[in-house]
Amino acid sequence: MTNCLYCNTPLSRHEQFAGTICSNWRCREKHLENQLVSYRTEAAEALDFGQSETFPIAVVPHWEPKLVPLTHEDYRMLAEFLNGLISSETTETIPNEFMEAPPQSDTPPAMLSRLGQVCAICRGFCCFHGAAHNAFLDHKTLLRFVTEKPELELYDAVEIYLDYLPSQHYFNACLYQGEQGCTLPREMRANICNDYQCGGLRTARERFATNSDNRAFVVVRHDHKIQRAAFINGSSIIHYPPKDS
Repeated sequence: MTNCLYCNTPLSRHEQFAGTICSNWRCREKHLENQLVSYRTEAAEALDFGQSETFPIAVVPHWEPKLVPLTHEDYRMLAEFLNGLISSETTETIPNEFMEAPPQSDTPPAMLSRLGQVCAICRGFCCFHGAAHNAFLDHKTLLRFVTEKPELELYDAVEIYLDYLPSQHYFNACLYQGEQGCTLPREMRANICNDYQCGGLRTARERFATNSDNRAFVVVRHDHKIQRAAFINGSSIIHYPPKDS
């Protein structure tokens, strides 16, 4: 009879086939924690980093996007969608109290920069949803944009949004998701794009809040397997395995 590595409970036949731990979430959480710490140690030794324990761990989703050219059809369909938004409604049809508030964040710029590093390691897993939702743009977002710039009309806003489309974007992802991240300025994005934080990003934020050295070890996982990772050390991102390996 084989027992669980952590709680010493006898494993069922199915659990024995799957590994050396039982199905209890506490044991699985402990096993994941040990895996992550071990991987961090391995990465630190390989990269000749000292004191790996000073890099708090955060886990983000796996995303391996491929850059493709923006096509004429991509451009045409987004233009058609945006023009449809402003032709179907007018500013008078939506009272001011229903207009979307400007994106305001209580997050300090330094923290936003740190969180941006985490998103760069993930490569924007959440952004692929923007493909099916036209970057989550809607009439209220366009109204918000022109309200901040009274010299503009809604049709001007459409042209400006189209001008921000990159020449290349990630396949099957948001048209604004370029190689360096979102090509839209933060104030032009839908609020959900500015506000959404995955579990890994929330964890990283908590760790950064108690870590004045701006350090983190960000692990990318998929199907319960570690795919890759990176150390954030100040303004530097050091990938493991190295990108050229």
